[in-house]
Amino acid sequence: SRDMLNSSSLKAFYTPYSLPAKILFKLFVGNRFLQFLLMRNKRLSSLRYRKDLKGILLNYGTGGIHQKETAVVRLEEGLYFQKSSTNQTTYRLVKHEAEVLKILQNEKFVPKLIFAGKCGEDYVYRTEVLAAGKYKNTHLNSDIINLSKTIMSRNVSDLNLDKSEDNFFSHGDFTPWNILITESGLVVVDWEYADMRPKYYDLNTYFFQTQFLLGDIETEKLLLNYEAICAYNNLPWPDILSSLESFCNLKLVQYTASNNPKLYFKYEELLKVVHETFN
Repeated sequence: SRDMLNSSSLKAFYTPYSLPAKILFKLFVGNRFLQFLLMRNKRLSSLRYRKDLKGILLNYGTGGIHQKETAVVRLEEGLYFQKSSTNQTTYRLVKHEAEVLKILQNEKFVPKLIFAGKCGEDYVYRTEVLAAGKYKNTHLNSDIINLSKTIMSRNVSDLNLDKSEDNFFSHGDFTPWNILITESGLVVVDWEYADMRPKYYDLNTYFFQTQFLLGDIETEKLLLNYEAICAYNNLPWPDILSSLESFCNLKLVQYTASNNPKLYFKYEELLKVVHETFN
C-alpha cells in the first residue's frame, strides 16, 4: 500500500548504504511500474495463505541459496515484520533465528517475537515493527563495543550450539545494516547466523566487514586504525589481535563456500597482515 512506502516502518525495514544502492532504492520507491517489474515473479511464500493481507513491503536481499523473503505486512490484527523461508536451507536458518529470538526475549536489544511456526512448506516468524531507523554510523564506537560485549556474555545454554570454553555467543553478522536505533536504545535483527564463536568475533565483524564492503582503506592502515580505537576504548589489543587469526580463518571458509571473491581476498590479505604483525 502507498502509505506503507511513506511510513517510518520503511526506514527500519531497508536503508541503503552504498551510493548505487541509494540511487536504485530512490528510483524503486518512486516508480510503481518498476516495482511491478521487479516483484512480479516473487513467490510471496506464506503470504499467499493470508486473505486478510492489507499491505506489504517486500525485501528479498542478496540472491542465492540463502535468500529469504522478509516483509513488513499489514494484517487485520496489526502491522508486523515477517521473515519466511524459501527453500530447505533457509527453512533451517529462519527456524534457528526464531529459536534464538525466543531465548533472548527478555533482552532489550532484540525485537518482540509474536509468532513462529510452519506456514505450508515454509517456516515463518513475525515480530513487532519498531519505530526505528537503521543505524547509520559505520564506525566503531563505545555503543557498539558495549553492545557486542553484552551479546558475547549472554547465556544461551538452551540452544543446541558448541559449548566449548574458547567460544562465546555471537550474532554472526554484526554490522550497521543489522542494527536499529530506537528511543530505548539499539536493537539487533537478523539472528539467523547466531552461534558460538571465538571471542570478539562480532566486534571484529563490525569493524572489518563494514570497512571491506563500504570503505576503500588499505588493510595495513585499517589494522592500525583498529588498534587505535581499541586503545582509546581500553580494549585488550593483544587479545583482540590474537583473535583475528581464527576470525579470518572462519571468514575464509564462509566466503569460499558462498563464492564471494572480493571478501575472500580481503580477509586473506588481513590474515597475512596479522601474521606479519605477530612476526
